[in-house]
Amino acid sequence: MVVYSLFFILLIIGAIFNSTSQAKTFLGLIMLVLYLIIGLRDLSVGPDTPSYVEDFERFARMNYDQMLSAAFAKSEPLYVIISWLASLISDNYIVFLLIWALFPCVALYGLFKRELVTTADYLNGLIVFFVIGLYAFFVAGIRQTAALSIILLAFPYFKQIKFDTILHFYNDTNWIKFLLCMCVAYLIHNS
Repeated sequence: MVVYSLFFILLIIGAIFNSTSQAKTFLGLIMLVLYLIIGLRDLSVGPDTPSYVEDFERFARMNYDQMLSAAFAKSEPLYVIISWLASLISDNYIVFLLIWALFPCVALYGLFKRELVTTADYLNGLIVFFVIGLYAFFVAGIRQTAALSIILLAFPYFKQIKFDTILHFYNDTNWIKFLLCMCVAYLIHNS
């Protein structure tokens, strides 16, 4: 209910920020609200949130050497490392969720800013985000969301790869940047 109330408030604010010059400000506001909604959620929101918080609490009890052993014993070491780093900031699970909420919000901000122009575009994008169930997915799977967010951030590199000849591909660094992003995403969640 809170999400839909905030969504309605954003629609009203969107009507106020209707000019193109204020669209970027509105986009920042949308992403800030989305960041807070995803990051400040209760343990009961999302089916996997309690297990992620249990992971976080276990990683928080580890020292550096234990964390490295645990990270490289798993197929997704960046998840362990980022979660452990979050525990250095605070042992509160809200800080953990806020750090992981940065991934989708930064990726969506980049996508919206790159592909959309007006406040109406941003509102339509936000409506689509909720209608197709991405919000529910973003609060259900932290690792999957972070990995997909990195891939979303890597998409501009993919779009710039020149596939016309093998020599262009060889000299083009965009494919290396894209593959590096894919590897980082894989180290967070290997699906």
